[in-house]
Amino acid sequence: MSVAPGGPIWVAPTKTPVSIGTLDTFPYRRLTSPKGSGVPYAYALQYPTSGVIPSQTYVASRANMATLDAYYYNDVDSVGVMQQTGMFPFEANDFVLRPDHQLSYPTHQTEYVSAGHGLGWFGGMAKYTHDEGGFQAWYGGQYDDFKVYSPGQSVRENWNAFPLHPAGPVRVSKTGGWDVQPPAERSGDTVAFNLLPFSDNEPGHTGMGIYGEPTDTVFGTYQIDQNGMKIAEGAAGDRPTVPSATLSPEPSTIRMVLDATREGPAYKLSTQSHTEWTWRSQHQTGPTLPAGYRCALGDQPPDNNCAVEPLMTVQTTIGGMSVHGTVAGGRQVVDVQLGHLPTAKPAAITGATVDFSTDDGKTWRPATVRSLGGGKFTACYTATTGFVTLRESGTDAAGGAISETVTRAYQLT
Repeated sequence: MSVAPGGPIWVAPTKTPVSIGTLDTFPYRRLTSPKGSGVPYAYALQYPTSGVIPSQTYVASRANMATLDAYYYNDVDSVGVMQQTGMFPFEANDFVLRPDHQLSYPTHQTEYVSAGHGLGWFGGMAKYTHDEGGFQAWYGGQYDDFKVYSPGQSVRENWNAFPLHPAGPVRVSKTGGWDVQPPAERSGDTVAFNLLPFSDNEPGHTGMGIYGEPTDTVFGTYQIDQNGMKIAEGAAGDRPTVPSATLSPEPSTIRMVLDATREGPAYKLSTQSHTEWTWRSQHQTGPTLPAGYRCALGDQPPDNNCAVEPLMTVQTTIGGMSVHGTVAGGRQVVDVQLGHLPTAKPAAITGATVDFSTDDGKTWRPATVRSLGGGKFTACYTATTGFVTLRESGTDAAGGAISETVTRAYQLT
């Protein structure tokens, strides 16, 4: 049972546990800070009880909450929404979404959420919404995977932080939640993709892909090659962005190129991305996906008879970036993390390069790149004014490679 915000509800506490069936109860309450209180804050609280209906007095403390230091990045000032939904294990088959809440972007706020008892949180944010026949559609934001926090834990979370690029869903928490379809998988000789352009660099976040309302210009293209021969190409779609393709069964080198463009009054940063992946692939037989993943969402029973393709990944953190996506001109520091899709067979990272441009990619200059080990690199260069376009590339010991270009990745002030 749920009650709309502001609606009254009467509860009669009980002391004797139920003897037939089960009874699980919890209150939910969202509290926000008053205006002018410094860094804004919000509470999302819920406390479970099994067997009885307890007295409805609850005390929030650090011992039963996690603290999220939440940064919401946006390249234009806008009014959008955010949503946090908590789910206990007993709600797995019948949970209720919490209402979304209006939020002015960009912003920084502290969020306190209940933790423990297997409680997990998921949701997302949109930089703006649009009414479509009574339905408030989200645009220009990020969705979030199911996350379980520990009581007393403190976490920084970056929402919509630039540069935005293609990424896929991953299982962030080992327990709870739902099955995830990998970003790239092969079943027999069919390769399928679940990659979403305009995702940020926070694990578990995925962007909204090739999707926009009439004021936006959102489109993309893809191409897939096998051993240098083109086998598929076309316009990128909404979901999936890249349709499945059939490969020949012999071991081969696959190359995929994905281009995405998003322009309009709500977008001035990370307006285009060009990503190239290269990897070795072969015919796949037998179930290989671990628990928590499935080959196609909606399959019953879950199908894990596919393998995650070893596509390389890149995550980027721009030093000193404000929530507006701006960085002071001068010496620039960019942290790059190279890796592979989760559950794919890993290979050693063998190198990385970073190039930058201040004229939207017409001319390029190399950054000085230093390896920190474990696929981590730091790139340094000097840029003073305008927009910075970034091109990051990496290679691995198995013949894999990634090259990613983001136009107007961020702005210098």
